[in-house]
Amino acid sequence: MRSLLYLPVIHVGSDMGSLAKPLGSRRLDVMGRERWELHQQVITRYWQQVETWCLSLEAPLLAIYQDGLLADGDLGRKIIQENAAKGSVNFGIVNRLMEKGAKIRKTEDVLLLKEEYSRALRQAQTPSPWDRMTACVGCRFDKDDLMERRDHYIAQTINRTLSIDEIGLLFIGAFHDIIPILADDISVHEIKNRHQIMAYYHELLTGRDDRQVRILAEYLNAPIFGEPKS
Repeated sequence: MRSLLYLPVIHVGSDMGSLAKPLGSRRLDVMGRERWELHQQVITRYWQQVETWCLSLEAPLLAIYQDGLLADGDLGRKIIQENAAKGSVNFGIVNRLMEKGAKIRKTEDVLLLKEEYSRALRQAQTPSPWDRMTACVGCRFDKDDLMERRDHYIAQTINRTLSIDEIGLLFIGAFHDIIPILADDISVHEIKNRHQIMAYYHELLTGRDDRQVRILAEYLNAPIFGEPKS
């Protein structure tokens, strides 16, 4: 059996490029100051736990597949290094793993990602509160044709390129759903359950139960111990 570590990504402002400012402003309006500040603490702690766990792995065994990565080789390394320098915690972790011997793999189709980014930009500029709030590449609550095409491309890439003597490490937005598309001989270990992350976002953005938000936040911020759990 081949092995894939599945790590849901919670995007931060530095991952969003030109979308960061309109998204941040709109989400603050929707969440309110108290939830917004809680969310900033949650994502900071989440990435601290992820970083600690990732850097404990045997990097030379890893083949890294990264949400949004359009190339491997020298160009891929440059993309990762530039995004890490801009403050992306996710890309910073990947960069450190590369320095320790991990390999990177081209993960996305450039045309599909450009299409989704263009759509996200249009949504960020629309007067619709919901579209503006969810205008994030790979952050759609309701899966649509474009995300399905991206998911199939990513899954088929992993199916084709992950070898049995490697451990795959996939960083991917929580709203993607590639596990059902992966080959039968790939054993998937979810580091954090993506459905819990989706539930957190639903409650954070649309719910009124602050207690439930904090329960889900505690799950996201819990330390990652030992072997990955399936």
